[in-house]
Amino acid sequence: MKDAFGFGKFPTYADDFPVLSPRPSFRVLCIRFSFAALLGLFGLILWLMVDIAFYARQEVRLDRVGQFCFIKYNAGRRTSRQVTNPTPDCEGLARQMRQQRLSSSYRLVKDNFIAFTYISPADGKPHIGMFRRSTNDAGQTAKRGDEIVIHASRLFAVTYTDWSSPSVYK
Repeated sequence: MKDAFGFGKFPTYADDFPVLSPRPSFRVLCIRFSFAALLGLFGLILWLMVDIAFYARQEVRLDRVGQFCFIKYNAGRRTSRQVTNPTPDCEGLARQMRQQRLSSSYRLVKDNFIAFTYISPADGKPHIGMFRRSTNDAGQTAKRGDEIVIHASRLFAVTYTDWSSPSVYK
């Protein structure tokens, strides 16, 4: 039966639609799994190529392990921003907050950090690096003199990361 425009009748009930198999066949599942595995393998190879091409692995000793503070502003449920630069003088920052009588939207945040010196492969000069974490690569509490692995950028002198570190994923 055709409508006024010459097209077939539009199905109006669920029974009029063609029935699709609720469970794909084993062959379709194998094809989907193979495609997902190849896509994952491609992503892993691409990640490794970027890591090898743009970053140099280095073992560095921790120069400093400590705590720093900064003032954070919470504008709402999901938005917040850091208002001040991190400083090791937490008492001074708390005194500054009391003197300025900041609203309850502002809060003093204490965070742990580790600092180290590394030689940049980009310019061959020493630079100071810092991560916001309190553990070494073994997952233990970090102390001065511990060694951690970082990846320093071959292109930019002050760019480094520790994405290979097991403590990042904890």
